[in-house]
Amino acid sequence: MNEKNITLKWHKPCELEDLDNFFKKEGKGLGGLYLWIFKGKPERIWYIGEAQNFKARFKKHLEYVTHGLYTAVKCATDEDLCDKYKEISENSDKAEQEGCFYKPKNDNFKRETLQEYVDRDAREKYVEKAKKGIQLNLDIFLNCYFVFVETKCTAASRQEVESIFMHKRKVEYLEHIKKKYRRDCEINQAFLGTVSKKHDENCQYIFTNTFSDPDTRLKIKKILKDIGIELKGKGDVWTFPEEAE
Repeated sequence: MNEKNITLKWHKPCELEDLDNFFKKEGKGLGGLYLWIFKGKPERIWYIGEAQNFKARFKKHLEYVTHGLYTAVKCATDEDLCDKYKEISENSDKAEQEGCFYKPKNDNFKRETLQEYVDRDAREKYVEKAKKGIQLNLDIFLNCYFVFVETKCTAASRQEVESIFMHKRKVEYLEHIKKKYRRDCEINQAFLGTVSKKHDENCQYIFTNTFSDPDTRLKIKKILKDIGIELKGKGDVWTFPEEAE
């Protein structure tokens, strides 16, 4: 089995109002892995992504959020995102009708215009759905904080790291709600994400983790534990797959 050694440098978790300062100072010109942490009970990872440049990627995220271009679910901060996911996935059509689940239609803010809706009723329904979608997108985004991770590796390996984190989250969250993954289910795709480059199944990944400060280390360990990652030893190391240890 091949082996890859990758260092993950974790920055202090960042609130929404602190993003601009992070991009100007500590995170200026940096890229790597990043997580959106939804402030529910308990906190859960809503989104996992990778980028060559954090600031440029988040500029695009903000555009998509404010235009309602992401699939989104309705979840309060006193709810468990996993439980809400299970509830909605059991009847996504009903959840969408009730405004608890939103999926954009064909990237509609980019590819369609209101002028194409000649029928007034159809146009009004389109506008109403779009408004609900934007609100759900904003509700999720505004109730998240963000974690940025420098990845000391190539762009291809960075995408593999993203794939591993997404895999760990999928396994743990599906186990939590006792549910099987269905590739054709839109709510599954929304909640668990789409992998851009799958990790190498014939490779053992060895991750050494460093942190900006002790408090960040404790916070990140808690976040990682939620998706089944336990840091071990002096270098806070974890390996994937674990059975290859």
